[in-house]
Amino acid sequence: MTNRILIADDAKLVRTALRDLLKKENGCEVVEAENGSEAVAKARDTRPDLVILDLAMPVMDGLTATREINKLLPNVPIVMYTLHCSSQLEVDARKVGVARIVPKSDSGFLLSVVHELLDGALRAPIAS
Repeated sequence: MTNRILIADDAKLVRTALRDLLKKENGCEVVEAENGSEAVAKARDTRPDLVILDLAMPVMDGLTATREINKLLPNVPIVMYTLHCSSQLEVDARKVGVARIVPKSDSGFLLSVVHELLDGALRAPIAS
Protein backbone atom coordinates (compact mmCIF):
# COMPACT_ATOMS: atom_id res chain seq x y z
CA MET A 1 0.00 0.00 0.00
CA THR A 2 1.35 3.42 -0.96
CA ASN A 3 1.27 6.08 1.73
CA ARG A 4 -0.18 9.46 0.84
CA ILE A 5 1.55 12.53 2.26
CA LEU A 6 0.19 16.07 2.07
CA ILE A 7 2.84 18.82 1.93
CA ALA A 8 1.83 22.45 2.49
CA ASP A 9 4.43 25.16 1.97
CA ASP A 10 4.15 28.49 0.19
CA ALA A 11 7.59 27.97 -1.40
CA LYS A 12 7.26 25.88 -4.56
CA LEU A 13 10.97 25.00 -4.38
CA VAL A 14 10.51 23.49 -0.91
CA ARG A 15 7.44 21.51 -2.00
CA THR A 16 9.24 20.19 -5.05
CA ALA A 17 12.32 19.17 -3.07
CA LEU A 18 10.21 17.44 -0.41
CA ARG A 19 8.05 15.71 -3.02
CA ASP A 20 11.10 14.37 -4.83
CA LEU A 21 12.78 13.27 -1.58
CA LEU A 22 9.67 11.50 -0.26
CA LYS A 23 8.96 9.75 -3.55
CA LYS A 24 12.57 8.59 -3.82
CA GLU A 25 12.99 7.49 -0.21
CA ASN A 26 9.50 6.20 0.61
CA GLY A 27 7.72 5.69 -2.70
CA CYS A 28 4.92 7.89 -1.36
CA GLU A 29 2.11 9.55 -3.21
CA VAL A 30 2.51 13.28 -2.54
CA VAL A 31 -0.25 15.90 -2.58
CA GLU A 32 0.83 19.56 -2.53
CA ALA A 33 -0.78 22.73 -1.17
CA GLU A 34 0.43 26.34 -1.31
CA ASN A 35 -1.12 27.50 1.97
CA GLY A 36 -2.94 26.29 5.05
CA SER A 37 -6.41 26.82 3.66
CA GLU A 38 -5.62 24.76 0.58
CA ALA A 39 -4.03 22.12 2.85
CA VAL A 40 -7.27 21.78 4.84
CA ALA A 41 -9.31 21.35 1.64
CA LYS A 42 -6.87 18.82 0.20
CA ALA A 43 -6.72 16.91 3.49
CA ARG A 44 -10.51 16.62 3.42
CA ASP A 45 -10.50 15.48 -0.22
CA THR A 46 -7.48 13.16 -0.27
CA ARG A 47 -7.36 11.72 3.28
CA PRO A 48 -3.55 11.63 3.62
CA ASP A 49 -1.69 9.27 5.96
CA LEU A 50 0.61 12.11 7.09
CA VAL A 51 0.68 15.91 6.76
CA ILE A 52 3.77 18.13 6.60
CA LEU A 53 3.01 21.82 7.15
CA ASP A 54 5.11 24.95 7.05
CA LEU A 55 4.41 27.34 9.91
CA ALA A 56 4.45 30.68 8.07
CA MET A 57 2.14 30.59 5.06
CA PRO A 58 -0.27 33.10 3.53
CA VAL A 59 -4.06 32.78 3.87
CA MET A 60 -3.83 30.35 6.82
CA ASP A 61 -0.75 29.54 8.89
CA GLY A 62 0.40 26.05 9.85
CA LEU A 63 -0.94 26.13 13.42
CA THR A 64 -4.42 27.14 12.29
CA ALA A 65 -4.33 24.53 9.52
CA THR A 66 -3.28 21.91 12.08
CA ARG A 67 -6.33 22.70 14.22
CA GLU A 68 -8.63 22.36 11.22
CA ILE A 69 -7.03 19.19 9.86
CA ASN A 70 -7.13 17.58 13.32
CA LYS A 71 -10.90 18.19 13.41
CA LEU A 72 -11.26 16.39 10.06
CA LEU A 73 -8.65 13.67 10.52
CA PRO A 74 -7.85 13.29 14.22
CA ASN A 75 -5.64 10.21 13.77
CA VAL A 76 -3.44 11.61 11.02
CA PRO A 77 -0.04 12.78 12.32
CA ILE A 78 1.06 16.31 11.45
CA VAL A 79 4.67 17.45 11.19
CA MET A 80 5.58 21.14 11.37
CA TYR A 81 8.52 21.71 8.97
CA THR A 82 9.72 25.23 9.63
CA LEU A 83 12.52 27.77 9.83
CA HIS A 84 10.95 29.21 12.99
CA CYS A 85 11.84 26.76 15.78
CA SER A 86 11.49 27.97 19.37
CA SER A 87 10.36 26.68 22.73
CA GLN A 88 7.19 28.78 22.44
CA LEU A 89 6.41 27.21 19.06
CA GLU A 90 6.83 23.77 20.62
CA VAL A 91 4.27 24.66 23.29
CA ASP A 92 1.82 26.15 20.78
CA ALA A 93 2.26 23.29 18.32
CA ARG A 94 1.76 20.67 21.01
CA LYS A 95 -1.50 22.34 22.05
CA VAL A 96 -2.99 22.06 18.56
CA GLY A 97 -1.78 18.49 17.94
CA VAL A 98 1.46 18.69 15.99
CA ALA A 99 3.28 15.35 16.32
CA ARG A 100 6.77 16.72 15.60
CA ILE A 101 8.52 19.96 14.78
CA VAL A 102 11.38 19.60 12.31
CA PRO A 103 13.71 22.43 11.32
CA LYS A 104 13.96 22.99 7.58
CA SER A 105 17.72 22.73 7.95
CA ASP A 106 17.43 19.00 8.74
CA SER A 107 15.79 17.03 5.90
CA GLY A 108 17.49 13.83 7.12
CA PHE A 109 15.65 14.14 10.44
CA LEU A 110 12.44 14.83 8.55
CA LEU A 111 12.81 11.52 6.70
CA SER A 112 13.31 9.60 9.94
CA VAL A 113 10.26 11.30 11.49
CA VAL A 114 8.18 10.44 8.42
CA HIS A 115 9.26 6.79 8.68
CA GLU A 116 8.42 6.66 12.40
CA LEU A 117 5.03 8.29 11.98
CA LEU A 118 4.01 6.18 9.01
CA ASP A 119 5.05 3.07 10.92
CA GLY A 120 2.75 4.16 13.75
CA ALA A 121 5.51 4.65 16.31
CA LEU A 122 4.51 8.25 17.12
CA ARG A 123 0.79 8.90 17.15
CA ALA A 124 0.60 11.06 20.29
CA PRO A 125 1.54 14.74 19.91
CA ILE A 126 5.11 15.43 20.97
CA ALA A 127 7.60 18.11 20.03
CA SER A 128 11.17 17.52 19.02
